[in-house]
Amino acid sequence: MLSQAESFIESLQSSRQELLNSLRKRLVPVRLPFWEAGEHSCEIDPGDILSNLDALSPSHGIGDVFIHGRHFDVGSIDVSSLQSTADVLENRILLGGLYSIRLRINELLEGLPAADLENRDDYESFQHWMMRLTAGGMNHRCCTVLQITIELIKLFEHRLKVKYAGEIVPILTPLFQKFARISILVYPVK
Repeated sequence: MLSQAESFIESLQSSRQELLNSLRKRLVPVRLPFWEAGEHSCEIDPGDILSNLDALSPSHGIGDVFIHGRHFDVGSIDVSSLQSTADVLENRILLGGLYSIRLRINELLEGLPAADLENRDDYESFQHWMMRLTAGGMNHRCCTVLQITIELIKLFEHRLKVKYAGEIVPILTPLFQKFARISILVYPVK
């Protein structure tokens, strides 16, 4: 289990920059005040204008909306704007895997005997000495994997804004099915 966790973490660490540069994203509609949407592509819903006629202010010259022969500014009406988010299924699967690794490694750490590697003056059997030495190495490996896992969880949750949706079983999403077909055509199995 620890070796599998180490290989998964190592592959994520080695492809970290590539992951950040070519991260799977999607556009989601977000409601923002018109003045905050700024130069982003935004969509003004006619229903929003008609239900918020009191928010319209008359404009001198060309305004944002033309109603019954008059120009109006829509400064305080909320509009729909498309914004990019990394909170997609593929990234949630990775985040769920990281949480699962953290949980399993914590369980493994709790099950390990305390590795006190002090020199003892009294007699100690070879078997007990090997158990302490092995437990100390396992403890060190677990702590290293745990530290990197927590760092990757923070990366996904805080920097990329991916929401934790539980431990999602890895599935072959349509995006990766397409890549799998392409790789089979380009690199046939021998």
